[in-house]
Amino acid sequence: MQLQTSSLDFKYIFPKTEKVEFILGGSILNQENSNFGEEELIPNAEKNDIGFYGISHVHLNKLDLMVGLRGDKRDISTNNFSKSYSSFTSSLGLKKNLGKSSTLRLNLSSGYRAPNLSELFADGIHHGVARYDRGDDQLSVEKSNQIGFSYITFSDKISFGVDVFSITLDNYIYIKPTGGEMDGMDLYNYVQEDATLFGIEVSLSGETNLDWLTYNTSFEYLKGNVREGGNLPFISPLTFKLDFDLDFDKAGTYEIGLVSKANQNEVADYETVTESYSLFDVSGSYMLNMANNDLNLFWSVSNLFDKEYVDHLSRLKNLNIHDMGRNISVGLKYSF
Repeated sequence: MQLQTSSLDFKYIFPKTEKVEFILGGSILNQENSNFGEEELIPNAEKNDIGFYGISHVHLNKLDLMVGLRGDKRDISTNNFSKSYSSFTSSLGLKKNLGKSSTLRLNLSSGYRAPNLSELFADGIHHGVARYDRGDDQLSVEKSNQIGFSYITFSDKISFGVDVFSITLDNYIYIKPTGGEMDGMDLYNYVQEDATLFGIEVSLSGETNLDWLTYNTSFEYLKGNVREGGNLPFISPLTFKLDFDLDFDKAGTYEIGLVSKANQNEVADYETVTESYSLFDVSGSYMLNMANNDLNLFWSVSNLFDKEYVDHLSRLKNLNIHDMGRNISVGLKYSF
């Protein structure tokens, strides 16, 4: 397939005042694809996108306010298909400083997404994920409404943050396993249903009483449901991350990392469940001198204990192909 893309992005930044910043902009895109292979996953097609937006940032005495408006239009045409999609979206963001060490943010926004060529016309084997994808040319515009909340507080040694979001999606477009087969491959259909998403991330980072030791840790949770009942596919499981940074100056710097993911049993119909696992990574860097120039020696070991696992979002999990085992790399960087 030959794909030709032409795009133009532009914006005008108005003179800034103490109270107000304002930007107007837009984007134009044209894509044409032509097939020359024996098999076609999507047909010859032309896509034209155009969008215009305005963003205003208002600085008040104790509050920052950001307002955005955008309009979009997409035209898609093939030999026997022609359709236009359009929408108008907006966003409102509020930021308030709570003293000198805490910040509170609240965001309200609407979203829009038109279906792409694969979602509309796919009808063939996707060899990269070993499945048969089938699109639906009757898909309509996907729209969403989101509310997001963020709180950050910090001291001289510690930083703590919480991010929470909730999204309602009308006519959500996603690919869904059917439990059937086509040409010897699992059959997946692009479908459209009302859905909801909820997510939370909690992070903590800081210094310890040891000058050479700092840490970063986070906890992430995501939940996706079809509004009429059932789970959305391809939802990442509960995840915990922990990193220790060790800086010994002339003796080098080191990092020890842990990623732990829970099992994922809240899956869509015909979707594969995955088991929990934990991975350890270590890395180091040394700064040496060679001919009065810097020579940096660095190394890393991923999946230190050679854990056998399958990530829930892996494209190869349905083939029972595990993710990468222990991987060791060494590098040199010489600056002169």
